[in-house]
Amino acid sequence: MSRLRDWVRGDREDGKKEEPKPGETTAEHFAAFKDECQRWIKYFGLTEWEVVFAHEDVDDHTRADITTTQSARIAKIRLSKNWSNNPDGILCEQTVRKSAFHEVCELLLSEINLIASCRFGYDEIDLEAAKHAIIRRLENTLFKGVIP
Repeated sequence: MSRLRDWVRGDREDGKKEEPKPGETTAEHFAAFKDECQRWIKYFGLTEWEVVFAHEDVDDHTRADITTTQSARIAKIRLSKNWSNNPDGILCEQTVRKSAFHEVCELLLSEINLIASCRFGYDEIDLEAAKHAIIRRLENTLFKGVIP
C-alpha cells in the first residue's frame, strides 16, 4: 500500500481501516500536525510556553488556529477536523505540516501582536495583514528550506 494511501486512511474502533470522508483530517494527520508543531516550537526556542494541542471542529475556511493567554504563556493549537470548506481543498501531509508551521509562527509573533493591538490607532486588519505577510515569507523560505 502506498504511503499516500496510508496517510489518508483512518482507523475504526474494530481496528480495520476505512477511508475518511473527503476533506476530513484523521488521527494520523493530527499526529503529524502535533509533531510538526513541536519540531518548530523547539527550533524557535519557544520553551516558555505551555502548549496544548486539540483535534476538533474549527471555523469554516480554517485549517488550524491558535489561541493564547499571554500572561500565563499558555497556547492552544487546534487542527480542524474538516478541511472540506477550505478554498484550496488540498489535504495532504505537506499542507498539514505547513499549517502546523503557520500556527507556530503565530505563536512566535503573538507577543508583538498583543503589543501592537494595545497601541492607539490600532487597525486589526492592517496588523493581521502585516503578520501574515511575515508568516508567508517564512513559509516560502524557512519552511521550504528546512524540510527535506
